[in-house]
Amino acid sequence: DGPGGTASRPRRRARDVLVVSEVALALVLLVGSALLVRSFIALNAVNPGFDQQGLLAARIRLAPARYSTASQKRTFYDDLLARLRPQPDVAGITIANGLPLAGVNTVGMNPQGIRPDDPDQFLEIAATSVGPDYFATMRIPILQGRAFTALDREDAKPVCVVSETLAHELWPHQDPIGQSGLGRRGDATVVGVAGDVRTETLERAGKPAIYVPLAQSRDRNYDEVWVVVRSAHPLRVVPALRGAVHAEDPTQPIAEISTYSAIIQQRYASLKLITALITLFAALALVLAVIGIAGVTAYAVSQRTRELGIRIAMGARAHDVVALLLGETVILVDIGLVIGLGAAFGVTRALRTLLFGVTSTDLATFGGAAVALGLVAVLATYVPARRAARVDPVIALRQE
Repeated sequence: DGPGGTASRPRRRARDVLVVSEVALALVLLVGSALLVRSFIALNAVNPGFDQQGLLAARIRLAPARYSTASQKRTFYDDLLARLRPQPDVAGITIANGLPLAGVNTVGMNPQGIRPDDPDQFLEIAATSVGPDYFATMRIPILQGRAFTALDREDAKPVCVVSETLAHELWPHQDPIGQSGLGRRGDATVVGVAGDVRTETLERAGKPAIYVPLAQSRDRNYDEVWVVVRSAHPLRVVPALRGAVHAEDPTQPIAEISTYSAIIQQRYASLKLITALITLFAALALVLAVIGIAGVTAYAVSQRTRELGIRIAMGARAHDVVALLLGETVILVDIGLVIGLGAAFGVTRALRTLLFGVTSTDLATFGGAAVALGLVAVLATYVPARRAARVDPVIALRQE
């Protein structure tokens, strides 16, 4: 309590406020980034119901002026698939008028027409018209019955494949194979049950789905078709796919061509960008907090050289000095953590729409971030505190 002690109190308060503010801000950003990273990891771990790896998807819109009849459209795609199948890098190929997570058509139906005891009068289902080898190429498992073949043509008996969820919804205690009442005219027979897929987003379970052969669907379903190729090296197939399309029609453009993984990543590009930005800011805040705490502690130690020299001269040991300085900083860090936790509970509510697999108030994330930041802050204090413990009391008092 020597000369200048009273005058330095406002400066000490300012330094204390700085430490508390840095810790609180860093914790808010750390919690936010941790929640988003956990959500991103959870999304990547979701099984969409098909194997997206090794798939190349190309979207083609046929010009009505050149392809006005159903026969012309079917011939175009039949010839296109015939050109691509022999290619060495092509392990499977199919077509569909919609793809899961890339855009599917939905229709409404009254399930009571098939199941009178159903409590709902409206059921929204995903309806997709697909070509032969669709399920094998997409690697969607057929749980019962069979998939479509090249024999399921326009002049053949109308058939359909339903998803597992739709089968349980319409025929909960019956074998769905052989049931009818679905399809464009309500006369399609169920020949297979396929596994469920995430139709719209990875966050939500997919809608009940029905699949019909493209050859038996409406002509307009040929207007925009996805060509899907499975390959160990999907990008190598791009030149062959472009060449096959232009060999059929030199004026026919390809509206979109990309790997399936890239299509899904594009849907979640905004979430990825937000996660990256908040993680970057959290890392910067953590670095600034460490530098700030270490700098403030080092400056405070330099202002207390005489005091520490007296303590050591009176018998204080090195660990006593370290404990003294650490204790003072830990109090400030704890205050910052409490304020930061309160602020984080409020701020993370704005992230609820971006989170998946974790809540905006996940206690494990909050606790882990607080413990990690607290340990880092203590470590940042320990270095200058340890250095102060080596002060020679004679030199310190002589300087004063």
